[in-house]
Formats: sequence, structure tokens, C-alpha cells
Amino acid sequence: MENSRLVPVVILTLIIFTCCMIPINILSKGYLPHDDALRHVAKVISGKEWNDILILKPEVRMDSHPGWHKILELIYRVTDMNARSMVMLSVAMLFIWFAVIPAFFSDRPEAWLISLLIISMSDFGSIQRLLLGRPYIFTMSWVVFLSFSWRKLRNRTVLPGVWIPLLLYSAAATWIHCNWSVFGFPVICFFLAGERRAALNLSVILIIAVILGACLTGHPFLFLKQTLLHGLTALSQIHRQYMLVSEFRSGAGTPVLIIAVILIILNRVSKDSEDSVLSNPIFIMAASGYVLQFSVLRFWYDIGFPALSVWIAIEIGEMLKKNSDKFSWKRAGTVMFLCMTFYLYISNDYEDRWSTEWDKKFLVYENPANREWLPEPGGIIYNLEMTAFIKFFIIILMRLGAMFLASSRQSWQKKTSRSIRTYCLLRV
Repeated sequence: MENSRLVPVVILTLIIFTCCMIPINILSKGYLPHDDALRHVAKVISGKEWNDILILKPEVRMDSHPGWHKILELIYRVTDMNARSMVMLSVAMLFIWFAVIPAFFSDRPEAWLISLLIISMSDFGSIQRLLLGRPYIFTMSWVVFLSFSWRKLRNRTVLPGVWIPLLLYSAAATWIHCNWSVFGFPVICFFLAGERRAALNLSVILIIAVILGACLTGHPFLFLKQTLLHGLTALSQIHRQYMLVSEFRSGAGTPVLIIAVILIILNRVSKDSEDSVLSNPIFIMAASGYVLQFSVLRFWYDIGFPALSVWIAIEIGEMLKKNSDKFSWKRAGTVMFLCMTFYLYISNDYEDRWSTEWDKKFLVYENPANREWLPEPGGIIYNLEMTAFIKFFIIILMRLGAMFLASSRQSWQKKTSRSIRTYCLLRV
């Protein structure tokens, strides 16, 4: 079959379609995240502030995710979705954002898919976190964006077409996820790699972006103070691993992934590559994130994993350029097989990993047999486990969404808010 200039378009379309279908297939199995995606949606639908929902420390004086909640609030007002649909949209939207956008940065977008497949087969937990519907995924996508575009920061004068998108992306990440302190990590890695000019240019962009993102919250000084204190105190008063959320615990690492990276490096050496991996700030970010997971797993999840994904994708992309014709239909056939493999591997329900939630039953107050187990109207639930809060918060909203479906939005919100106050106050 003759070559065609349609091949790159067909391949990009296949990759986009595959990445969009993965969350749709997973959600069709009844999957719902088990943690914070539920509370984010429930908070928005309730229309209440956190201090009206939870008993909080006095230091917590504003919403910790103002940008993400504003986005969800806008979607809710425009679409009038129920709670479950909002959670499903969060999962699909953030996964697709992370998985699809990088395909536009590479001349061989299939390399990005190969990279994700390699990592998922070595460490499925990293990919699984992309389907939790939480705003940290936006920060992970920021790491990917920076990893693809950093070389343009080397110039003495950075062009507006480079610094403006990075500035806006960084400001959005600050506003949406609020973990702006993570921005210092890439800057340090740039200096360690000897990319001093790129590091300085990046520093200036990030400082402006953090200020801009903080201003978008409406309370810039309080926002910066609260998020900084949260980062400093999150681990300081905890002495046992079981008391930490999973991403704050120590990681064990994945030896298979190390072997894959070593094989790629050996291939570079055999090809007499001029650039050392130690002079690549993205590789240093990935390696540092991997090592620091032995202290706090989130270094790997939020920084190391996305950086390594890009590094592997770039390396594989260079191999593909040398060994396959860009416009060959044979290449399109290979990518189709790759897309099918990626789709089946990620979305298959091995050991019920995507369907554990669908058949769970919850106690409801309307059933007289359950009333002695539940607080009466006006009561409060006290529990040391965040899981209880998250489950009660979202399940009540889902139940009320069905009960008051025919009511007006205003009356529905009043009834919803009253029930949440009844059931979901926790001491944390």
C-alpha cells in the first residue's frame, strides 16, 4: 500500500479516540473514585463552605481548592448534572486532559502511548491515580507540559509564544490544585542539570504565575499563607505510616521500571548519543521523584511519573523516527494494535479493580430498621476516618438528587444542604 499524508492524522485520531474511550469504558462498569473526587463534587452541589460542613482547625480559613471548585460549580450550573454524573465527568475530563494533550507535542504521538503502557505495566498504581478525578492531575499535566517545552527556555530572550502559555498553565495549576510549592522542584532540577538560564527564566515565570494564581482566588495573601502552612504541617505531626493518606506514605519502588529505563539508556550509549541523561533536567526530575518516593510517595506520583513518561516518550520517539516511515500505512496498522493493547490493558476489570463500588449498600434513614444505627435529623456523625465523611457526603447527595429530581433547583439545594448538615459533620 502506498504512503499517504493522511497517516499522521489517522494515528492522532486513533490515539485521541482510545484515550477518550478508556474512562468511558471504566465508568460504565460502575466505577467511582473512593476518595476526594466525591467530596469536591458534594461540596459544590451543597453550596456550602467547608466550615459549615466539617469541624476544621482555626487555621483553615478558606477553601483549599478554590479554582477546581469554581470549575465544577460552573459545570453544575450550566448542565444541572446530578452528583454521580459530576463525579464521572471529573474522572473522564482529567484523565483525557492528561492523556491526550501530550499527543500534540510529539511528531510520533504513539511514543507517548508506548511510554504510558510501559509505566502502567510496571506500576499500575501510577496510571490508576489518573482516574481518581482529583485536581492534582492538572498539576501532573503541568509537569508534562513543562517537560515537552523546556528547551525553549534556554534562550536569553524567551519568545511570548513560549512564556505566555507556560505562565497561564502555571497560574491555572496554582488556582486549581493550589500545590504551588511543587514548582520549586523543577527549578532545582534545572540547576542540577546545568541549565542555569532555563532555570532562571522558569523561576521568573513561576513567581509571576503563583502571584497571578493567588490573585484569582480573591484572597492572595491568605491563600499563600494557608497553602504553605498546610504543606509544612501535613507531615510534621505524624509519626506512623498508617496515620497518613496513601500518597504521603513511603513507596517501595518498581524494579521492572528501573530495568526499562536502563535498557533505554543502554540503547542511547550504543547509538553514541551526544547528550548525557545527567544533563537532561527532565530525567533528573524523574530520577529524583523516583528516589524521593522512598520518603513520600507523592514525589513520584506528581513529579517523577509524569516527567519519566515524557522522557521515555521522547526517547522512543527518536527511535521510531529512525526506524519507521512517518507516512506509512504499516505504521498506522501498528498504532492501531498499540491502541487496542493500551485500551484493553487499562480498562479491563482485573480482580474487580473498576467494579468494586457498584454493588455496595448503604444504610438509609428512611428504612426503619436502620434508624438505631444512624443519627436522627439534627444529629452529627463523629469519626476519625475520612472515608466515612466522603461516603456519607456524596451518597446523601446522590440519594437526594433522585428524590428531588422534579423540584426546582432552589428548593432542591435547600433540602440537600439541610441533610448534609444533619449527617456529615465530622471532627478532623
